[in-house]
Amino acid sequence: MVANLTTLNAALKEFYVSPITTQLNEEIDILNEFSKQSVSWSGSQAIFPIKTTRNTGVGYIDDGGNLPTAGNVGTERMVVTAMSLVSRFQITNKSLKSAKKGGAGAFIGALELEMDGAKEAAKNRANRMTTSGGHVVGFITLRTAGVGGITGVAADFFGDINKLLAVATAVEATGQTLRIQLINTGASVGAGTGVGFANAATYEPIGTAVNDSVFLTAANINAALGQITVGTTVAAPTNVLTNTLPVGTAIAVKVNPTQATAGAGSASEAVANICGLEPEGLYGNLADPLVHGLQRGNLGGTASTQTLQSHILSMGGAAGATTPISLDRIQQVFDTVMNTAGEEPDQIWISPLFRNQYTTLFSGAQEILSDANSSKKRADGGFSSISYAGIPMKTSRHVDNGMLIFIKRKHWKVAELSPIGFADEDGRIINKVQGSARIEGFLEWDYNLVCVRPNANAILTGLAR
Repeated sequence: MVANLTTLNAALKEFYVSPITTQLNEEIDILNEFSKQSVSWSGSQAIFPIKTTRNTGVGYIDDGGNLPTAGNVGTERMVVTAMSLVSRFQITNKSLKSAKKGGAGAFIGALELEMDGAKEAAKNRANRMTTSGGHVVGFITLRTAGVGGITGVAADFFGDINKLLAVATAVEATGQTLRIQLINTGASVGAGTGVGFANAATYEPIGTAVNDSVFLTAANINAALGQITVGTTVAAPTNVLTNTLPVGTAIAVKVNPTQATAGAGSASEAVANICGLEPEGLYGNLADPLVHGLQRGNLGGTASTQTLQSHILSMGGAAGATTPISLDRIQQVFDTVMNTAGEEPDQIWISPLFRNQYTTLFSGAQEILSDANSSKKRADGGFSSISYAGIPMKTSRHVDNGMLIFIKRKHWKVAELSPIGFADEDGRIINKVQGSARIEGFLEWDYNLVCVRPNANAILTGLAR
């Protein structure tokens, strides 16, 4: 039978699209661990009710005594916006012509290659944005005093440094320099402590409203070494001192949505075209002062929203120096989460590059396997899986090296406006491109990631790499 777009679309739907969509869902590694949340959408937005406080209408009474005063659960509303991931593919018209002579099989073979490529690109992008999507791109731990503080000092960066470099380059293309915010995730440090700013409140950018950002040039982002060298603040005082920030906590690095210029072709638009189009990642859900419309900082938030703060911890090395992992520090993270949330994480996500550092803690755990019915023996010195106290450690290459992410899975939701799949327009997956000798299709997914209880999760960073 001669192949045309109608027959090809029918064949693709019947034999290819469903299996590839299922496979793609399974290969998006971290997101696959979280449940898909059914919510009501108004346009591209949905409301997530979040419990922030317990019911206070509880107590002991005398025999025949009055009931406790009625209470209620405290709630807040997150406004979640669906972000659109699209992976587009095209094939030249010559392939379609060859199909007309050789049948549908010849054409679908070439088309499958392109659709597989679109699937792989979508998978990699979704996996990467699961951690660093949004404006919080990573963390630093450096604590430096002196006149200049960390200004001009190379700091180890734990996060998506390639994205940070891309944003800095895009901003510089507008004639400006990227402005980042350094978020204090530890206890508040008051004014006059010499941190180079007026204050350093918990879950707030260090500084004041007019001086809450630090310059960072693309030239000072060293992707090869995993380091950044921040410049001065945007206004006086220009030094960036971090030595009085709480020991044992990390500093979140956030790309400021408000850059020096606004409007078409501006620095703010350059940031919005990258960070503003992405779903909120693990880093942002746990460390951004503004998450899904809620301010949770000690200045901009309320007593209710401040309960949505998480635990962004470091190894606690002197002056924020990187430190090898220890079992004691991992236990301290679990204890911190339990003390705050009353429950513990049930997964730890790590980089594959971290496994060797962890397994060296068990260097004696090697085994000679012997079969009683065979004279042959084999040495097995590796580990098929690793865990801590029975909590599995899962690996993803999109978890940045030098950190552990402690997850309580039931508190993470994937809000889907539409499930992932190839766009089906009027029953067709592939269409002719207007004004071009090509045919095309695209895979799309409208979703966002939401953590409904951040304090049951944690990030530990500042590990030696």
